[in-house]
Amino acid sequence: MDDKFADDRFYGVRYHESAGEDLYRVAGRILSDLKVDQHEGRMPSTVILVIAVSGQTITVQAHVQDNAEFEQWTAETIRARATTVSDRYNWRGVNNRADTRFKFGCSVRVVRGRLDAKHLGSIIG
Repeated sequence: MDDKFADDRFYGVRYHESAGEDLYRVAGRILSDLKVDQHEGRMPSTVILVIAVSGQTITVQAHVQDNAEFEQWTAETIRARATTVSDRYNWRGVNNRADTRFKFGCSVRVVRGRLDAKHLGSIIG
């Protein structure tokens, strides 16, 4: 063990706020942070965000409605922002990167309209 990391883990900057909570509450915190990012312009404003928890995996699904917005905000940009937000509440091992609080995934899709995005979210989520 390293003296800096007594339990051999790096902790996200907001992990302490969610310590002891189940993954459903953590997913809610991630969704809340992503919604704030939308209002502050760090995420497309018209994207529909759906979050799902399955076992030890949290998945964010971003449904982009506007093709012009999708050209400005690429899938990689949206995925990177969602990953950054999720890392705030996660931990990973210093020597073992597989040692995490939860696994994270993000998918980005273009949909025709808001109704389609809501239906996809309700079916998948």
